[in-house]
Amino acid sequence: MTTQTLFQLSRIGYLALLLLLSGWFIQQGINGTYSLGFSLIWIVPLLFPLKGIISGNPYTYA
Repeated sequence: MTTQTLFQLSRIGYLALLLLLSGWFIQQGINGTYSLGFSLIWIVPLLFPLKGIISGNPYTYA
């Protein structure tokens, strides 16, 4: 596997993780299990490295 392929796999994996966790917390919020504030506590920190991951900055992965 080349480095470019691994970067692409890690981007796809990160975006999938972000989408799955967001969907799960939204579903739990609809059921009334979690509040919106609790869901944001888990989702917002995952958004911080998103710019570096999308642009391909290798220091974001370290």
